[in-house]
Amino acid sequence: MNGQVVAVVGATGGLGEPITEALRRRDATVVTVNRSNGADVQLDLRDSTAGDALVEHVRSAHHRLDGVVVAAGIVAFGDLADTDDITIEELLLTNTMGPLWLAKRVAPLLEEAQGFFLNVSGIVAETPMPGMAAYSASKAAAAAATTALSKEWRRRKIRVIDVRPPHTETG
Repeated sequence: MNGQVVAVVGATGGLGEPITEALRRRDATVVTVNRSNGADVQLDLRDSTAGDALVEHVRSAHHRLDGVVVAAGIVAFGDLADTDDITIEELLLTNTMGPLWLAKRVAPLLEEAQGFFLNVSGIVAETPMPGMAAYSASKAAAAAATTALSKEWRRRKIRVIDVRPPHTETG
């Protein structure tokens, strides 16, 4: 990772923070990306054009982007019948649509660097759980998209990785 420029989306979260620190220990230049203030780039995955801010920042500040780690996401628990429509929409926007929109925006930079795009989906992508139907669906859709992208972007020499950790208490 020495000298590589890697953006970590959700850099201060329960998974993003240790990923950020691990990359820094390996001498990567980490571009922190969060929805709230205090990051190198502030963006909201629910906005289809949010990735443009990341692209603009890395082109200006670093002139390259070797990798993107999407460690941002939201979770919701409860029976689907009791889950309000806005929560379902937020799950799909943040966990599924956001990473897709972001991938689309960063693809040209990753192709230039022959870099990587890593999305954290989770074990629920392959083992949906009761009381987590909408969340499981959002992560399964993200995993399917990541798998498809890995094949689609192979000829562009962009590695696409879907990471499926077990349940992790992220606060």
